[in-house]
Amino acid sequence: MLRALLLLAGFLFLRVEGQQPNNLPSNGVQLYLPYENRIIPDYSMIYASQFYNVDENNDAGNVNDALWCQSANNGTNIGVWYYPNGTEVPLFDGPFGGSSAPCPVYSKRFHGQIALARRDVLSGYEGLYKCIIPDENGVNQTLVVGAYTDTGYNNNDGPDADPTMQFSLLSTSRHQSTVKVSWNPPTIPNGIITVYEIRYRESTSTGPYNITNTTNTYYSIVGLIPNTSYTIGVRAYTSIGPGEWAAETINIAKVGNFTLKYLNATSIQMNWLPIPGASYYTIYYSSEFDDDSMNVSNETNQSVVSGLYSCLIYSFEMSVTIEINGTYYEGPRTELTVSRSTDTMTTVLTTVLVNNGGTITGWIIGVIVLTSLLAVSVIIILVLVVYRKRTNINQK
Repeated sequence: MLRALLLLAGFLFLRVEGQQPNNLPSNGVQLYLPYENRIIPDYSMIYASQFYNVDENNDAGNVNDALWCQSANNGTNIGVWYYPNGTEVPLFDGPFGGSSAPCPVYSKRFHGQIALARRDVLSGYEGLYKCIIPDENGVNQTLVVGAYTDTGYNNNDGPDADPTMQFSLLSTSRHQSTVKVSWNPPTIPNGIITVYEIRYRESTSTGPYNITNTTNTYYSIVGLIPNTSYTIGVRAYTSIGPGEWAAETINIAKVGNFTLKYLNATSIQMNWLPIPGASYYTIYYSSEFDDDSMNVSNETNQSVVSGLYSCLIYSFEMSVTIEINGTYYEGPRTELTVSRSTDTMTTVLTTVLVNNGGTITGWIIGVIVLTSLLAVSVIIILVLVVYRKRTNINQK
């Protein structure tokens, strides 16, 4: 009899307190409002009588009617709720509905989710509550909800829009033609955010932008041309309409680390660091009489250019070509760093060439032989002097 009474008391306590939901998302993060039995969008507005710290509506699943911030990451002790003023909502380790719980709201963690529970009137604590919780990849995501008293909710037509978004760019180091873009949502949106729009194009282009969209706060742009500057913009679309563009200009990782080594009067050696995804490399060399080039396989990182004329001055440049979706893109000809071996018979001249964009495009290498010419000139003069003296003597 006593055991039956204890079980009944435990059952009644469970119905009053309620338990955590079992509807964690399969990917990403979400906000769940059990009292209404619906998942609400990011930046939604709710009123106080829609969330509690007990199972207020006594639903069939006995789910606690707090506001739940949920993730596909099923880890323990994840997630943080913040008051509208930016301070953390206190965590509570006791049971839901406990008399020692903080007022007016507190948070409580479970596997893959954290509750925002209300045990008192919300007056004086209205505004935008923020939850930061990691997704299944361990990347922190931010969800925001406006919570107001019933009166405040009815009198609130939504906060004014923030004209700017916090915007950042992350350039991957693994691919020359990919950039990962991430951003933070507007601090105060005008309406519910439905999608983010991303646009991008080459910085020097006046043509149309490439446009795509996502519901995430990050996006990977692929198929970009190496060694090219791009302008990338992001803006939020809400139920009211589009916001302002937040934009930045970035440069796709520049190909460099090319070195030129002097071997002898007619040959030079070029070395470089391998470029991921390269199809082939092109070496350009020219003199005042001729221009030439040679393609080099992507399976090597050095090449020798021979058959040069020691009496001519040459300039050397190098580029890399990458294939993207069946189209080949050649990057600009980039700078070279000169190294040389010592040769007492020749003088190596290095002159920097700068194009109209201010980028070093090559080095001039010249071979000048002065000693032998000077010696020949001295001998000729001596011969002429001796001959002149002998002629004068004979005439006398």
